[in-house]
Amino acid sequence: MTDYQRLISGFYFVYYASAAILLPNLPLIFDDAGYSGSQIGWLLALPPAMSIVAAPTWGAVADATGRGRALLALALFGSGAAALALGITAAYAATVVVMFVFALALAPVVPFADAASVEAIDDTSRYGRLRLWGALGWGLAAPIAGWSIDRLGLELAPALFAVGMLVLVVTSRQMPVSIQRTRFLSEFRLALTNLKSWLPLLAGTLVVGIVGGTTIGYLFLLLRSLGASSLTMGLALAIATVSEIVAFSSAGRVLGRLGVGGTMLLGIAAGAIRLLIFGFVPSVGWALTAQLLHGFTFSLPLAAGVMGAARLSPKGLATTGQGVFSAVFLGLGPTIGVVIAGYLLNQGSEQSMMTTMGVVVLISGLIVGIPLMRASDL
Repeated sequence: MTDYQRLISGFYFVYYASAAILLPNLPLIFDDAGYSGSQIGWLLALPPAMSIVAAPTWGAVADATGRGRALLALALFGSGAAALALGITAAYAATVVVMFVFALALAPVVPFADAASVEAIDDTSRYGRLRLWGALGWGLAAPIAGWSIDRLGLELAPALFAVGMLVLVVTSRQMPVSIQRTRFLSEFRLALTNLKSWLPLLAGTLVVGIVGGTTIGYLFLLLRSLGASSLTMGLALAIATVSEIVAFSSAGRVLGRLGVGGTMLLGIAAGAIRLLIFGFVPSVGWALTAQLLHGFTFSLPLAAGVMGAARLSPKGLATTGQGVFSAVFLGLGPTIGVVIAGYLLNQGSEQSMMTTMGVVVLISGLIVGIPLMRASDL
């Protein structure tokens, strides 16, 4: 492993460890502030919704100016400062403003890191070996953070997240991301001529993102409806983390056999199966078993999408390309999934919602499957 690869692996580890400390606790922080359920929902919708526009915009500015390192440091500092503000704001209007800044600053961090990963490796199929350190950071930090917050209070979460972002500000000075100014307009025109090649990848990414929004957004509600304890909910996250690490470790081999399109379709199929298990087999044991599919529904499609975006992006638009992929994978898809699943939940139970979403994903996979497999550029 080269020095750059060690740097990026460490970046993923610290970033996702910090995220594990804060992000799962945001609903609790907002609930303690006295906000209503709908108010909390709008606040939580801001990060994925903002990333739809913010992630590719940050990437385009980085590629056009060659100031990727400075922009990454700014984003990290801004997200850390906003997190601290979230811990002290009380008025809902003020929290909306702070959450907007937090979402805007957080949006480019993962795409910038992914672009740096692609730059640091000679074969994009090896991306998973770097990214698995993020899963490891999340898996180790989440239980430690939960134990600490139980004893010291929720105000610890924003503070520790801010410390993590400060550490990464220093690290970002060495990250190989958009460090040279490119001929942005000419590269952008070239990208526009290749727009049709992006459509199958983004269509598959959208479906996978819908799976992510549904499972991540409503898993705990489902488990609670089945009578699961808080300890069991933590176990569900632990199982998902182990599944992520295994999937990232094997991502290169899977991509070598199935290609980008085939791996994305595997993620969609696994996502449909996972949702249908949640819906058709209403028991805690089966729900935990379905968590073993998390690596298939998140990690493998993520590795495939990063590889596909790297292949389709002109060299001067590497960060922009990762921003576009991230905008759909972490932004548009999850936002659509959360909204549709929330509407279905209003009409029935958690189980019926999961069943319907599983059928929707299955049908969507059949629609996007042929274009994905025929996409020669992938």
